[in-house]
Amino acid sequence: IKGVKMKKIILPLALISALFASPTIPSVSGGMEIDVVPSETIVPPSFTEGDKTIGVKWKSFKSLVLDLQKSSIDKPILLFVAQSTCQYCSRELRDITADQKLSDFINKNYYGVYVEQDKEELPKNLFASLVPAFFVLDPATGAPMTPEPASGMLPTKDLLRYLEQVKAAYDYYLVQKNKPVVKPNVIK
Repeated sequence: IKGVKMKKIILPLALISALFASPTIPSVSGGMEIDVVPSETIVPPSFTEGDKTIGVKWKSFKSLVLDLQKSSIDKPILLFVAQSTCQYCSRELRDITADQKLSDFINKNYYGVYVEQDKEELPKNLFASLVPAFFVLDPATGAPMTPEPASGMLPTKDLLRYLEQVKAAYDYYLVQKNKPVVKPNVIK
């Protein structure tokens, strides 16, 4: 009798944990869902519908490191830090993929990187105690451009507003950095 009661308790718990352990990314174009396998970090796919990309063209952390070494990144880096078993991370990923305006903005203005911090070792200054987390990094140095990451489940409109503000600040910084230095004309 004890074994039967245990099976009634354990089986539903196993099913629930399996649902949260293997998040899926829905196809925006109405096709099949693509599983994100939690056993290793997989870059979430973007989808194509005709000649239009739907979703963010995420790159891996390994690609980021290689491109930083080559100095081939010309826009701020958006680092999406997640955990492989985090239901909020997979929901945030689905929301970003479904929001075409946000996805287009990220693809145009940021070098998007997706990483699961429980699968890859990150520098200590990029560890997120609350996930999902979004770090914005300087493309020249790879250093964080904001004092703290944007963390937690963010509505897509708030994430878009945050990214627009960071991008505007970065553009202003570039303009100021590239201004010629004019020395005052001092008459003696």
